[in-house]
Amino acid sequence: MHEGGISVIAIDQPLSRVMAQVAAASGIAVDVSPAVDKPVSLSISNRTLESALEQIAREHVLNMITGWKTSASGSTEIATVMFLPSSGSDGGGVVIKEPSVHWERKARRQFNKDKAQSKREEKRLERAAKRSGRI
Repeated sequence: MHEGGISVIAIDQPLSRVMAQVAAASGIAVDVSPAVDKPVSLSISNRTLESALEQIAREHVLNMITGWKTSASGSTEIATVMFLPSSGSDGGGVVIKEPSVHWERKARRQFNKDKAQSKREEKRLERAAKRSGRI
């Protein structure tokens, strides 16, 4: 990262490693889902942080959840970024929203619902196995 923009060049590097370098340079928190942490090759030159993140998400067909904070000067800036697998029947488009508490809350709720659903399924399978005497 240098004054005026961010530059990233990666050849067959895990996405989490590339984003860790971006996070260290920019001071943001980055979370990469294990489902999308695969080797990527990219070249970004002299872009704003927001523009660079959008390009990464678009080129690798990822959903990007962005958390924003208000700086001391009153402007909003990126604080956190999460990269998740694209989903839905729309062909896997990138989801990029304007800064909004409601939007971020909605995304976190959906993540928690999915997590709870998988736990319920595990418990159901565990109970069925106990009933059949396999455990």
